[in-house]
Amino acid sequence: MQTFGKSTTLDVSSQWSTSFGVGLQYQIAPHVGFFVEPSLQYFIPDGSTIQSYRTEHPLQITLPLGIRFNW
Repeated sequence: MQTFGKSTTLDVSSQWSTSFGVGLQYQIAPHVGFFVEPSLQYFIPDGSTIQSYRTEHPLQITLPLGIRFNW
């Protein structure tokens, strides 16, 4: 049995990012709190020609919020 293949090289570059976030919590009760943790993340362009969500939208904003239970 004979197999055929094509040899290719895959040049994968690193994608660097930076982020900034802050968190706030308000205690509703001794073991229950309401929290909000907004953050920004920026993906630094790496010069690659491969298109992805991060290359088309390098700045991402997130806003996690909810109720936190502590023991």
